[in-house]
Amino acid sequence: MHRAMDCSVCLWLIISFCWAWGASPGPVRTVFGALGKPTLLDVTPDLQQLTTRFEKVVWKRDTSDPVTKSIILDYSGGNSSIKLNQSMRFHPTNFSLEILETSRQDAEMYTFTGTQQYEEKEVHLRLEVYEEVSKPIIQVSKSLSNESCTLTLNCTAERGDNKTYCWSCPKHHAAWPCLHNGSLFNLSLDPWETDLTCICTASNPVNHYSTHIGASAECNIEPRGSDRLEVVYILPIILITVICAGLVIWYWVRHRGRKQQVPLKDESTIHTIYAQVQRAEKQKAVCTFPSAEDHACTTIYACAMGLPPDTAQTQTLGPTTVYASVTYPRS
Repeated sequence: MHRAMDCSVCLWLIISFCWAWGASPGPVRTVFGALGKPTLLDVTPDLQQLTTRFEKVVWKRDTSDPVTKSIILDYSGGNSSIKLNQSMRFHPTNFSLEILETSRQDAEMYTFTGTQQYEEKEVHLRLEVYEEVSKPIIQVSKSLSNESCTLTLNCTAERGDNKTYCWSCPKHHAAWPCLHNGSLFNLSLDPWETDLTCICTASNPVNHYSTHIGASAECNIEPRGSDRLEVVYILPIILITVICAGLVIWYWVRHRGRKQQVPLKDESTIHTIYAQVQRAEKQKAVCTFPSAEDHACTTIYACAMGLPPDTAQTQTLGPTTVYASVTYPRS
């Protein structure tokens, strides 16, 4: 009696286990959808190759009751019909289902069933809907001590579901794509750390946005030796300019002095010479000095061209007048 009951219990357990195994949905693939954007529910590549052989295809959507499912689409004999009043599109080439405008109510379990004669193929998809993240904003607070600078960077995105933040500094930490996780990032800079840029990336399963900040610029750290390099390049240019200007001034002054000391010869200068000739009268018994009225004077005009060669450099330019008085000897 007891043995018969034990056998019946074991048989019931075996049947229940087999039923539970057959009723299990099998592997579930997760699909991420962006809120307000199209979402594609597609089947696996191996089933896409069998689409031409399927005689019937059904897309179902699970409800709150795990036993009952609502049929979304029914495809048979080349004709498809959408059962639910939803904005969906069916692609018969690969049997995928597209939700045109995804809402949060669409985040459910979906089942694809393809029938080929007496064989069925199923694909289970879980749709998760997220709002896309917006571009993050970085807020900076700093403290200076001695020669170091400490920055506290706060990265926040206004919109988005399930946001995560990642900090990276590609130039100095190229091997670490994510140097720090979290919205707050504390960074200490030394004077030699110049031109350091950090990037904050806000992301979720449907999208990501990045914002960069110049950490060295926030600390007012400039490259060392930059002023020295500027002086090294500028000083020779200044010296060469001063030397060239001095040479030009020296040459101009010297050339001008020569022009003032050496006048040009003017061979066309005309010099007028006035000569006075006085006749001598016969001697009288009484030696008396002739008066001015007794002298008969003759004026001779002579024209001279140029100056003697030896006095050309000492004479001034322009007309020269020479007055000479000649007295004839008395007879």
